[in-house]
Amino acid sequence: MSREEAQEVYRGHFEECLKHLSKSLLLRLPKGSKGLVKFREPIANFCGVSVKTVVRWLDGSTSPIGETLIKLMCYLDLVGYRVIKLEKMPKGRRIFFELVGFGILSPQEAASILGYTSTSTLYQVLLGKFGVSEGKKRRMWDAGLDRKEALEKVKVEASQRYLPAPPSKSQPTKAEPTRREAIRDETPPSRHQAIVVIMGGLLLLLEEDSFKEFLEAELADQPATASTVLRLSARLSTLSSQLITDQVKGSS
Repeated sequence: MSREEAQEVYRGHFEECLKHLSKSLLLRLPKGSKGLVKFREPIANFCGVSVKTVVRWLDGSTSPIGETLIKLMCYLDLVGYRVIKLEKMPKGRRIFFELVGFGILSPQEAASILGYTSTSTLYQVLLGKFGVSEGKKRRMWDAGLDRKEALEKVKVEASQRYLPAPPSKSQPTKAEPTRREAIRDETPPSRHQAIVVIMGGLLLLLEEDSFKEFLEAELADQPATASTVLRLSARLSTLSSQLITDQVKGSS
């Protein structure tokens, strides 16, 4: 599949395209899904970095630089993103950029062709931060012509090798349960356990000095509150009597 045949997914600046890619991956497989790693692996393999590095790129905690930035921009273009910087790049420099991004030329080889001793200068030139002479522009163009077929072949292979496949419909990937879901799925406590927990919380509340003042004022103004307290007291008194009886029987 050539670049022209690839359907445009999104058009924007590099950071915008990367953010869109991150969101699209999370829509396919929510954060925490085991299968999400498989969707990040093609990016990691193409760029020659670890999956953890890709995670940091996608969540915005760090940004690629130098060769990895060039490779990531080429990957985005490969999967249908139209990065504005690439779209506006002069054709000769664009092809030379892709020779590095797709691994036809190493950064050292590309720097040597242009007469640079430092790859950092090469990166600045390819990203449009440094200008170049007409002679260097011609070298870029010639290098692209000499390797045009090789570049097209690598692009086709890359589109087959590095595009993430959609999850299987027959075997949907289930996201890891969140802490809230895990708590919800746990076996619920029995009614008597729930009552004990509630009584423990009520006891702690009643023993607070501030609550004593509130309760006295509430009892004076709200007869319904007094009725609730009396009913609760009666229930607790019954439970207390039962506990005392059980303890006496147990000790005899």
